[in-house]
Amino acid sequence: MTSHLTVEQRQLALRLKARGLSLRHTNFSRRVWVKARGLVGLSGVHFRDLRHTGNSLPAGDGAVIEVDRTVNATGLISLGDQQISVGLHLAGQRVTLRMEGPLLAVPGHDGSLLRTLACPIPAERRSRLRGARRARSLPSQPGGPITVQRRVSSRGGLMVARQKIHAGMIHAGKTATVICESSHFQVVIDGETAAVVPRTTTSEIHRYKANTTDKRLLTRPAET
Repeated sequence: MTSHLTVEQRQLALRLKARGLSLRHTNFSRRVWVKARGLVGLSGVHFRDLRHTGNSLPAGDGAVIEVDRTVNATGLISLGDQQISVGLHLAGQRVTLRMEGPLLAVPGHDGSLLRTLACPIPAERRSRLRGARRARSLPSQPGGPITVQRRVSSRGGLMVARQKIHAGMIHAGKTATVICESSHFQVVIDGETAAVVPRTTTSEIHRYKANTTDKRLLTRPAET
């Protein structure tokens, strides 16, 4: 559609110039847009519908997108048609929201991660958000991800840094390896990824090994 419109505009501009005329907003729709729309077989499409095409074409669905928003007094920001809580401690501040894959991150001015949660905006809609732009590269964080082990409970859950993670009841009793990134936790069981969840905690990790010994077994009398 863009190529047809460009050719049409060039041809019309040459004709108008030869006649000593100019293209204005009052005659653009009748002289250019209606003809260009007919060339590509589109009907009912207005020129204003292309407002964010410049962002969406180069960005694509897999691009990392950033927008800036001001956090209101209750810790909420507006993103598309949704209200998202980023925390009362950020109330009144201007923050950057970074959308990458399934995650929505709130990086600090120094590159540190203030908050991470699941992104409610589909990838194909992010480049059309108000003020959307390609994300800048974040400064590298010191050190790599931390790896810990946890025993999956009978209900299929485990806990890392005070955050509860559901791995699934089919993994009850198994030992899970949890890769702790700054933005998410990756749970690996039997060599396969069982879950990837956004990291919503800022608590430090103090325990690295799973408790493999049940204390109740220590008090159970030996069988004869």
